[in-house]
Amino acid sequence: MAKKRTLKRWKFLAWQALSRKKRSIGVCQRCGKPKEPKNLDGHHIIRRSKGNYAMFCEDNIIVLCDYCHRRWWHGISTWDEQRDLVSKTIGLDRYEELKSLCQATIKYKDYDYEEMIKRWTTDG
Repeated sequence: MAKKRTLKRWKFLAWQALSRKKRSIGVCQRCGKPKEPKNLDGHHIIRRSKGNYAMFCEDNIIVLCDYCHRRWWHGISTWDEQRDLVSKTIGLDRYEELKSLCQATIKYKDYDYEEMIKRWTTDG
């Protein structure tokens, strides 16, 4: 008999599937350098701590190489530079919409995570 997955495990598996899908583009969205998907990071524009919607919304994830993720986004960049990247990738209107959507508390169930995983692993 298979062991029942906990919500924490479902959440982890869903994030893995989403991150893998986003990284499959093979290019850093900031510097434009081609990289192997394993050398790219899926990065949340709006922090994960803002809620489940922020964590699992495809528009909220950008793909950055290690340099851009660690040193630029989390280090020396200003909000003006980050805003330019957000504007280029999802647009400032969508960013504002995501911020407002993240205010709502969304409680996903295990079958919600299972559907997310199926969608992100079967889409091209």
